[in-house]
Amino acid sequence: MDGFFAVPSFRASARAATVMAAGLVFGCGTSACGGAQTASAPTSDSAVPVVGAGSSATPAGSQKPPSEADATEVAELEALTGSNVFGRRTDKWDTLSIRFADWPNWKRVRIFGQPTRATFRYGDDAVGLLVVFYTASEGPDDPRSCLDKFMHFADETATTYDIDYKKSPVYEREQSLPDRSKRPMLVVLAEGHVNAAFAMNDYAGALAVYQSFPGTCLIQAFATKATHHPELARKARDHWVTEAAPYLTWGAKITEAPPLDDR
Repeated sequence: MDGFFAVPSFRASARAATVMAAGLVFGCGTSACGGAQTASAPTSDSAVPVVGAGSSATPAGSQKPPSEADATEVAELEALTGSNVFGRRTDKWDTLSIRFADWPNWKRVRIFGQPTRATFRYGDDAVGLLVVFYTASEGPDDPRSCLDKFMHFADETATTYDIDYKKSPVYEREQSLPDRSKRPMLVVLAEGHVNAAFAMNDYAGALAVYQSFPGTCLIQAFATKATHHPELARKARDHWVTEAAPYLTWGAKITEAPPLDDR
């Protein structure tokens, strides 16, 4: 059974991370960034300009850590960074197979007012969040076109929630399928600050865009809190990019495009 963020602080953290996934990770449209660039492989220290809704950006980790370290948050980020315990969970309809590091500690959840194909929370305070979007392409359905479409949508999200962020170029990677074949996958790294009243946090995130069924777009986003431990957050993000994102697949019995349901 799916969980809900019924407690306001949990819901705020989850919404902030989801906004980061949809706004920070996707939120730099071509008009804001001067066109998409392509690079060969992602790195965690890409030199990219800061863009966003506000007049200036707050870099990840800009807030001073509390006097007493949050041991729970550190332990969770370290688990996401170094865990070699991988497992899979599915969406509600058992159509998608999603790979996670430290998989027993991810919980499928719903966030009020934020429909997605699937959303998963890591930690009670949503230290990590993973979101999958499955939508109609409404035009070309190659990964680049899906990425461009989602970036334009997310520009509005970034403005609405007052997100300042920086993003990497678009990296060309490959999705690994169960039969060992490969398909094109695009990756964008990002980090920044959510200034919204419901939650003010720094986040590190990444976006992966896949070749989906004809006429559809499939996008997966990952975000971690980086307010107090930015280096750990970046490492957790990079671990997801290399060890989890390439292994998102449709279930073995899915041979044609499923209905475009979300929740």
